Amino acid sequence: MHTKTTLAATLAFALLAAAPGAGAFSVGPGGQPGLAVDAAGTAYIAWNGPSAVLRFCRLPRRATACDPTAAASIAVTGTGSSGRPFVVVSGSRVVVVQQRYGAGVPDFSALYALTSTDGGLSFPVQRVIGKIAVSEAIPGPNDTISGIEDNSSNFQNSPLDGSAPVPVGSAALSGDHPLGGTVALLDASTPLAVFSTLSGAGQFRRYAGSGNINDQANWTSALDIGAVRYPKLAGGPSGLFLLNTTESGGEVVSKFTGAGFGTPVPLGINADPSSQHMFEDAAGRLHAVFAHGDGSGLHLMHAVSDDGANWRKGTVVTVSTPGGDGGIGDTRVATAPDHIGVVVWRGGSPVGEVRVAAVGPDAPVDPAPIPTPIPTPTPKPAPIKPLLQPTKRLTVKEGTYALSGVPFCVKNGSSYSVTLAFKRARKKNNIVVKVRRADFFLGTKRVLKDTRAPFVATIHVTNAKVGKTYTVGARAYLKVRRGPARTRSISRTVKTC
Repeated sequence: MHTKTTLAATLAFALLAAAPGAGAFSVGPGGQPGLAVDAAGTAYIAWNGPSAVLRFCRLPRRATACDPTAAASIAVTGTGSSGRPFVVVSGSRVVVVQQRYGAGVPDFSALYALTSTDGGLSFPVQRVIGKIAVSEAIPGPNDTISGIEDNSSNFQNSPLDGSAPVPVGSAALSGDHPLGGTVALLDASTPLAVFSTLSGAGQFRRYAGSGNINDQANWTSALDIGAVRYPKLAGGPSGLFLLNTTESGGEVVSKFTGAGFGTPVPLGINADPSSQHMFEDAAGRLHAVFAHGDGSGLHLMHAVSDDGANWRKGTVVTVSTPGGDGGIGDTRVATAPDHIGVVVWRGGSPVGEVRVAAVGPDAPVDPAPIPTPIPTPTPKPAPIKPLLQPTKRLTVKEGTYALSGVPFCVKNGSSYSVTLAFKRARKKNNIVVKVRRADFFLGTKRVLKDTRAPFVATIHVTNAKVGKTYTVGARAYLKVRRGPARTRSISRTVKTC
């Protein structure tokens, strides 16, 4: 009923498979992995391998390769399967549940339980336990498995040990919400299911507690819960929770209140909703996994919470190029009661492979991003002011004229300001009242006429040859008490440098 690999081959394969990312390794080609972790931390993984082979791996805690003494594949009736295998562990008993179809399968399609009583070393027992192809399933109530059929809201509960007859019917929970089916236990005996329409309108129903669990008449009426996208339920000691994705792509979690689901709590990250999964361990800690892509690559994220309201998250592994490594899909996470376990997913190309990474007890801690240094701007040098000549003064009987601001040397294309000031002499018979106007000259050309003191002109130096000199000056027009108007002139020589 099973095959084994040699220790040497297994170790060699593990070394080759460790390349996808730090802390991640492959257990073999294929996809759609199912996962369970026992109380000791041993992980049990079943998945669909190439050519419809049902593959199996028993992975001890901290190991990076499957236990070579355990089964590597499980022989099962039928030529193929369209569904994920589900793994249920109780002590030394390991049960892999999967829908099979093809030759030898009753009615061509049936749900099989493949049972090992030696911890996964061999699977000598296989029995039909149901009739529907489940896409999501959980253990319970009691020694059963509860599943939702693929692309429908049909629920079926089946015995794992063959002690009860195979159910012939299923609970058709909705006729118009055929997608996104997910199920979890509200308490030890009460399954609750969520399902949605193609447009994402969600509903839930729960088993009422009495009567045939596979009869929809024994379930509560459907209640709307708003928009849901790829929902995942998880239940346990901390309550029942719904992992969902908003229209904008943000991950949110809602707790079941008894009458419905409470206000969604954002996890603070956008993710690929088709990659998400959530698990609540036996101690009540929630574990959510999902793929998140950004400019640095595609990341497998792990978020944890002890109450569904406060979350911590970090990166388990990064695929260097988004999509270039075959992506991250079919994710499953499970842990032991001490919160330590594994996450499994399908990655790689072209055919894909099942990859594993350790998680827990808490979320990974991502390194703080290195801040991008802000370049210090180079300060612009302060303009060099030209060295100014001493103020030139002209003292005559009516007062003193002063020409200031004239540089010794000035560059072609620059400018400077000159000022003409007048201080009237305080003496008897001074007929000059004030300077009423000043004309400024560059050489013989007047450049400005100013009629208000202080008299200031800006001189622009253009078309001047280096080494040549020119004259800048001012002519003052005087207001007198009597007699003809008078003028005074004052100038300086400036060199072009």
